Amino acid sequence: MQENLSLDEQYTDRTFLKHLVDVSKPTYADMVQPTELITKQCGNSYCGSTYAGLLSLVANKAKDLVGDRILMFSYGSGLAATKFSIKVEGSVEHIAEKADVHNRLAVRRAVCKGKSV
Repeated sequence: MQENLSLDEQYTDRTFLKHLVDVSKPTYADMVQPTELITKQCGNSYCGSTYAGLLSLVANKAKDLVGDRILMFSYGSGLAATKFSIKVEGSVEHIAEKADVHNRLAVRRAVCKGKSV
């Protein structure tokens, strides 16, 4: 498919772009989705979203992270951006247990003008 498209067409061809989304879904589900727990339920906290993503990853995959390298990236609305990586040298299960993210999110309650909804 790609061989028949010019470089410019590869950026705009809807069929090709849909194909790229389809073939990247398993990678997205494995590498990105575990980081979205907090931000999907609480919304964007801007710079804090980077660390909410890290905590979401720890909450979802603590047992699988030993030896992994985690790429952290944050960008602002201007020229500022930050990229760094974290090498997981030992177990982070104690962090997941202490943070208790799943339970904390589960016990939230909606409040509107001081009254529970």
